[in-house]
Amino acid sequence: MAINVPQKQRLYIPDINILPEEYRRPAISSLTFMLLLIVLFSVFGMYKLLPLRSQAAAERTSLEVSLAANQQELKSLQALEPQVKDLKDTIAKLESTKQDYQSAWDIFQKNQVKWRLILDGIQGTIPQGVTIDSVLQKEFTVTVHGLAPNLNSVLTYANTLRLLSLTQDLGVTYEIRPEGNISFNLNLIVRLGGNP
Repeated sequence: MAINVPQKQRLYIPDINILPEEYRRPAISSLTFMLLLIVLFSVFGMYKLLPLRSQAAAERTSLEVSLAANQQELKSLQALEPQVKDLKDTIAKLESTKQDYQSAWDIFQKNQVKWRLILDGIQGTIPQGVTIDSVLQKEFTVTVHGLAPNLNSVLTYANTLRLLSLTQDLGVTYEIRPEGNISFNLNLIVRLGGNP
C-alpha cells in the first residue's frame, strides 16, 4: 500500500501592490542580493578593522622611534670603541708594571738587610780597649775601621761578629802602628735578610 506524503506547498502571498506594473520597482534577484550582502559585510569588516589598523600604525611608529634611538646609541658606543681599546691596552700595561713592581718588592723583601741588627752587633760586641773610628757601608759590604791594643783583640772581635751569623763572610786586614797599637779593617759581607 502506498502512502502519499503531502508535498510542501509554497505559501502564496497575494500581491497587494496597486501600482501599475510599469511603475513598480523591479524585484531584486538573488545574485544581486548576495552581492549586496557581501558588500555590506565587507564594509562592516573594514569598519571593525580600522581601529586595529590605527593601533598597528601607532605600534609601528613606536617601534621605529625605539629602533632609531637604539641605532643612535649603537653608533655612540661604536664611536667609543677606540677609547675602550686604548683603555684596555693601558690597563694591560699597568698590570704588567704592577707585576714587575710586585716581583721587585718580593726580591727586595727577600734580599732586605736588617741593618739595625748588623749595627747593633757591630757596636754590642766591641771588646774592651778597642775603639771604632768609622763604619762604612757600600751595597752589601760593611767596613769597620778601628784601633785595638793588640792583634788578639782584633781577632776576638772578628770571631764574635762571625758567631752572630749576620755575615756571609768576614775579612780582616790590619797594620801594626809605630805606637804599638793595631789599626784594623773588618770587611763584613752581610747575609741577605739579616737573619741568622
